[in-house]
Amino acid sequence: MSTKPAISPVNNISPIAPMHVIGDTAEELGFRFEQLNLAQLSKGQLYQGKVVARLDDQSFLVALNGSAIRMALGKETHVGEFVSLRYMGGFPTPTFLLSSQAPSVSHTSISPSAQLINQFLNTTDNKQTTNRFEAQQSVTSSPFNPVGKIAYDLRQALVMSGLFYESHLAEYLVGKRPLSAILQEPQNQPASTLTSLVPQQLQTLEQQRLLWHGEVWPRQQMEWEISRHDRHHNQQYPQAADTDETMINSRITLHLPRLGEVTASISHVNGHMRIELLADKGSTLALLKQQSQKLVESLEASGQTLDHLTVQAHEHPAQP
Repeated sequence: MSTKPAISPVNNISPIAPMHVIGDTAEELGFRFEQLNLAQLSKGQLYQGKVVARLDDQSFLVALNGSAIRMALGKETHVGEFVSLRYMGGFPTPTFLLSSQAPSVSHTSISPSAQLINQFLNTTDNKQTTNRFEAQQSVTSSPFNPVGKIAYDLRQALVMSGLFYESHLAEYLVGKRPLSAILQEPQNQPASTLTSLVPQQLQTLEQQRLLWHGEVWPRQQMEWEISRHDRHHNQQYPQAADTDETMINSRITLHLPRLGEVTASISHVNGHMRIELLADKGSTLALLKQQSQKLVESLEASGQTLDHLTVQAHEHPAQP
């Protein structure tokens, strides 16, 4: 191989403002949203909501009492922060008073949804369930499909897994995702796997790491790990510490009939890429090294910046 690089508190809020229930608009389109259950809210009671998504500069998606509400909270609001809301009544459009006072534990009960999330987290922590996503169908129909087709199918395998359902809802509400795509996700299928998806969603959100397992094509298993790291963890890219870019790692492992175990590990940050190819068999290593220049040329042709490419054996003992 050539040694040269391949290619070089919340402000600006009205004290009292009407908050529109997301389910109202969606129900008109025949879509199954769980609306805010006003029967579970007590007038004058203080509740805690969590900002789960930004819809535009001043509009946010707030999780409250097991449902989502669209609220205008101002530009200084951040996803993930909690807001205290006093229910002032109103039907069918509820009204809340934004408060700096935290909800009193002695007067606030945990909603069924919060109890369910806590149960899922405890179950995962006790290792009674796995946070690995098990795909129910093959990603693509054949290994001989065009590269572009396989890449598209891999992306769809993640997009339609149901793991990113809430963010897709936020996109739907602002017109960035069609209703037909939302309806195809597991949460809206008759035999929904929601019970197993929720702990995986929570773990993925908390760890910024996704473990995927299933058939990449019929009768070929694949293990896929995707993780995201902020700039403070980009040890492979010291230059990234001065930017706001995050590093995305993708690692795919296949146990192929003739080539044996092969792993491709890709790191991408700020438009730069590093690739590590691992194999068990000596013949597979030789083949990968022989064909590596074609990979470099292909990446160059697609406009990718490859900083580093290595081909080496797995750390565990090689097969005879």
